[in-house]
Amino acid sequence: MSLAETAEQIAKYKQTSLETYGRSIQVWTIVTIAQRRTEREAEDYVQYYAVENADSETIEAWIKNTLPDAASATPEQLQGLKRHVGAGAGGTLIVGGADHVSVELHKLSSAGIDGVLLSWVNFEDGLTRFVSEVLPRLERDGLRDPIR
Repeated sequence: MSLAETAEQIAKYKQTSLETYGRSIQVWTIVTIAQRRTEREAEDYVQYYAVENADSETIEAWIKNTLPDAASATPEQLQGLKRHVGAGAGGTLIVGGADHVSVELHKLSSAGIDGVLLSWVNFEDGLTRFVSEVLPRLERDGLRDPIR
């Protein structure tokens, strides 16, 4: 789904909630981050854990049980889907350096996403990188208030 389509869908959710129930809602999404110093290193990291060392049996079962329409996908589409699921299952996958991660989070916010649930393959390493490299960028750009 494109960013414009995502923004349209989110706006419809919020409008429907307000018109139907008289309530404002927030829309959150899950984001898996594969962050490294450079985009090439991040892509190599995803290739390593999501493709070369993938739990293929679990990935195929997840796809079969969660996305029944995947059976009609082309081999190329299925390969991309398996990589995406192996990299972090559903939600948005952000792969790159700190600048790229920050830009992609800005895009989600601009589309109407109110918050994100963050996930990393290696939680401790991912969180450390995110806090030291991405949060300062988000604070600088006004997407997040500084930690006090």
